[in-house]
Amino acid sequence: MSHPQIVIDRIEGDMAVVEIGGIQVDWPVSYLPEGAREGQAFTLTLTPVEQDPCEPAPPETVMDIQL
Repeated sequence: MSHPQIVIDRIEGDMAVVEIGGIQVDWPVSYLPEGAREGQAFTLTLTPVEQDPCEPAPPETVMDIQL
């Protein structure tokens, strides 16, 4: 299975605008790897977590960005 690619379009303060599959999304800079910069590409991996399905998972438990 291939992993979606995420490209940093630009960084504006504490938010980045990233492109995933041709769609632009606002993304917190704190969720990016340290040293990430505009134009850089990453793969996106989503990993399920065990939790109560009625409770939303904190973003840091469901986002895993790998270089």
